[in-house]
Amino acid sequence: EAFLYACDTAGILVWQDLQFANWVPWDDETYRANARAEVMEQVSRISAHPCLALFCGNNELDVAWHNWGWQGTYGYEAADEERMEQAYADCFLRDLPGIVAAGSDVPYVHTSPLSNWGNADGLRHGSLHDWAVWHGDAPIATFG
Repeated sequence: EAFLYACDTAGILVWQDLQFANWVPWDDETYRANARAEVMEQVSRISAHPCLALFCGNNELDVAWHNWGWQGTYGYEAADEERMEQAYADCFLRDLPGIVAAGSDVPYVHTSPLSNWGNADGLRHGSLHDWAVWHGDAPIATFG
């Protein structure tokens, strides 16, 4: 709360990631019910802060799933992939947008970034994680 009040006072906008930093086992109903309740509680608790600019469903899950080769690296079968894609859609594209909209007028985006780094498409979204400096081994001087 102290952080949010300080941001309110200083006029600093907050991009609020929800608690899903890694893959979500959304097809487990016990987990799903608990996670939904937690999101409802947090949205209700912090939405009145004027500093809150955006709720973000997750960090890097969509771009990772579609670009980082997890399917081959972890040996997922077609049925696993289908289950995971459905779990992602249920969580980040259906349930969480509804929960956020029901409890707040703060915008929601399902993931960040919205496209992979290193391509022109990523420059059109306003949500890009540029990993060139460490993952791409670009020298720091490249960035000015």
